[in-house]
Amino acid sequence: MDHPVNQAAQGDPHTTTLRDYLRILRQHRIGIVLIVVGIVVTTVALTAQVSKSYRAESSIQLRDVTQDVGLIGRVDVLPTNPAVSASQAADLVRSVQVSTQVRDELNSPLSIRELRSKVTGNVELRTNLVIVTAVDDGARDAKILADEFARQTAKYLNAQQRARLIGAQRSLERELKRVLTRVRDKDSPTRDTDALTASAYRQEIAQLASLQRFSKAAVLVESADLPAAPFSPRPVRNAVIALILGLTLGVGYAFLRNSLDRRLRSADDVRREFPYALLGMLSGDALGATAVPTPGGRVMPATDIEAARIIRTNLGYLDVDDPAKLIAVTSALPAEGKSTVASAVATASALSGQLTLLIECDLRRPSLAGRLGIERSPGLSDYLGGNATPAEVLQTV
Repeated sequence: MDHPVNQAAQGDPHTTTLRDYLRILRQHRIGIVLIVVGIVVTTVALTAQVSKSYRAESSIQLRDVTQDVGLIGRVDVLPTNPAVSASQAADLVRSVQVSTQVRDELNSPLSIRELRSKVTGNVELRTNLVIVTAVDDGARDAKILADEFARQTAKYLNAQQRARLIGAQRSLERELKRVLTRVRDKDSPTRDTDALTASAYRQEIAQLASLQRFSKAAVLVESADLPAAPFSPRPVRNAVIALILGLTLGVGYAFLRNSLDRRLRSADDVRREFPYALLGMLSGDALGATAVPTPGGRVMPATDIEAARIIRTNLGYLDVDDPAKLIAVTSALPAEGKSTVASAVATASALSGQLTLLIECDLRRPSLAGRLGIERSPGLSDYLGGNATPAEVLQTV
């Protein structure tokens, strides 16, 4: 029997607790487990099909050649900013010129595009080293590619620097010829100064010639080590990521499913959905049982017998001045426990000393007669049809 609660009770908000969240996870635990297992198994299977890749790294160090030609401020050499030099060199690693030299040196059957796709150049910010990284299906192939790209990059940078030094030397030689022309002129007023300038030019030209032979703008400082293990795939890492992803999706599925589920599964759900007082609750173990021993029935647990007494007492307090004398017990669907509740409350009422009449109105699937150990007929349908008197229909339990 439903009874409206007061306005204050209706306005009480439901506070979600940690127990509510755990209940949702427990209710959908099978779905969560299936999602986690499915994602992990799929990830492991896909990882097993991926071919192994190995990664190797070589390092190039750039030198500021201008430190060796301090007297020649106008010589066009590599940028003096180490960060700029390293950035330009990193971009040069995957250039067509370097890739062509690598392919020719290794006699590789791969195209320039394929070779470039296997390497990258990056700058290590702390040291301004250019890191050449190669990725290949074989460990040895990755090492060879990293070393050769680094070597050809350094070679290309050194060739560029040598060309600049040669250009600077030729420019100074032209200047020297003009100065020597003035020195040979005995009437030149700047003959002595020009002689000193010519001597300085000869010294700088000698320095440039020496730099061309010995100075290097880029040096391979660290060759690549032979990779001991594949860089990709990583089964353990992928499995851990899949596990975390599976748990996230599983928990999301549980809360989404719970938010879309309109079924009432607990007493708290009933309290939230309806503005009525909850008189009591019987457990699932009480379904199909009776409150007292009967020849054809099963006795419900003691906790449910006590719960039936509480329901009977609460019914009496709904309206103290005019207690309910007729109570209807119904449900939305079959097998939801209406017969169990009706018989339990009737038994509690009878045991309290009240004269109680229990009428089964389920004409399609009657069950109380079998539980209470009484005759199935005549019954309510016989009485309503005029085929039996109340004295013939009534049976004492």
